[in-house]
Amino acid sequence: MSLNLIIIYFGYGLTFFTMGLVILLQYKQFSRITLAKNMWLLGAFGITHGLAEWGVMFTSLKINLVLQVNTLFWDRLIEVIILYISFLFLFEFGVRIIASVIKKLQWLRYLPWILGGVWFINFVFFGFADVNIDYWLLTSEAWSRILICFPGALFASIGFLLQTEELDRLKVPQLKILLIRVSLSFLFYGLVAGLVVPNAPFFPFNWSPHLLSQYAPFAVPVVRSLAGGAMAYFSIRVMGTFYYEYRRLLEGAEKNETLSKERERISRDLHDGVIQSLYAIGLEVEEVSYLTSESPHQARKSLENVINRLNGVILDIRFFIQDLRLSHRFQGGLKQQLEAQLDHFSCVTQISGQLILDPSINELSLTSEQLDHLHHIIQEALINIAKHAEAKEAQIQVKIVSNFLEISVKDNGKGMELSTSLTPLTGIGLKSIQKRVQILGGECSWESAPGVGTRLNLKILLLDKYEESSKN
Repeated sequence: MSLNLIIIYFGYGLTFFTMGLVILLQYKQFSRITLAKNMWLLGAFGITHGLAEWGVMFTSLKINLVLQVNTLFWDRLIEVIILYISFLFLFEFGVRIIASVIKKLQWLRYLPWILGGVWFINFVFFGFADVNIDYWLLTSEAWSRILICFPGALFASIGFLLQTEELDRLKVPQLKILLIRVSLSFLFYGLVAGLVVPNAPFFPFNWSPHLLSQYAPFAVPVVRSLAGGAMAYFSIRVMGTFYYEYRRLLEGAEKNETLSKERERISRDLHDGVIQSLYAIGLEVEEVSYLTSESPHQARKSLENVINRLNGVILDIRFFIQDLRLSHRFQGGLKQQLEAQLDHFSCVTQISGQLILDPSINELSLTSEQLDHLHHIIQEALINIAKHAEAKEAQIQVKIVSNFLEISVKDNGKGMELSTSLTPLTGIGLKSIQKRVQILGGECSWESAPGVGTRLNLKILLLDKYEESSKN
């Protein structure tokens, strides 16, 4: 064998070995895709087939350099066995893919072992028979190509085409074209590696393709190398589609985590707000039942209070429902969030809403967590206005002073006697505001007096990210 042919076999083996190594490194054992679960077989085929072709190269080098010629029989024997094993991996890969898609063809799973067993019996029989050793090894290689390699490559080609429907859900661009190309590359390989076999003096090894290797010795390994290169390239491209599955699973996990947090928040808000209020109303109703006989006048006043509190709970529930709808529909920054909240507030309560924004707010970038806390703080403040203020108008003003975001929520309602300290504020909603402001690393205060309405002031330290962007 010439040096050029040795180089060709080296490249041929390297192509398959690289394909197998890349596939095994990217193998997704826990993937839900049928193709991904069985790609390890294709990786094993690539590794073993590359080793078999390198075996041909090393044997040729020994012959050319006259090194350890007495071991050539064992070298050649190992080549044939490794080649046979590699084709079994390819065959098993093809039938598994087809059988997983077409359930009626489960019997195909036995075919590689049946034909592999036939080859092995033939191999052992001729090994003990009184035949020429070269003839035995050549016919063994030829039978492995026809019995195992060709049907294995054919089934693998069909299997890739059958995966189109399952992989469509990944929404990978041009996936069908990629699967057709990898299918054609396996079919082409099956023809040039499975039907073009070493020459032997009986059918099917004495047909015309062996003449190709006789008159053009470079043609067969070169064509097989091209087929192997196409297989390797498109197979690795197919492995890339599993990244999309990983991304879908990651997105699903993030959605589940978000849903879990949302459920916890809803449960907490219901428990701390509506359920607590209903429990308190239940106690008042029990008190009314005792007062009806002893003090009807006081019972009537308590009943009016119960009705007012029930109306407040109904308003809480309406805001809660609107809040859920808003959280699923809202997208954007602080400006869009406040506009949407005021629109919903005015729609539910018929109280006019006004939003005053500093122009620099458009450049402000807040995290989703900050936006979420601000959303609930503003929502709680608006609920308090609707329930207690008896106001005609509510106003939200937002501005940036130094490194602080300052937000005020005020109304023109009846107001109340209130110091600027938070100590007297024991309501659940007001405690929720205070807690969320503390999480944001800010501070809050209330201003109110009878007849002049109430004002909530928030002061929150901005992110360093915003400070840097402002400086730039």
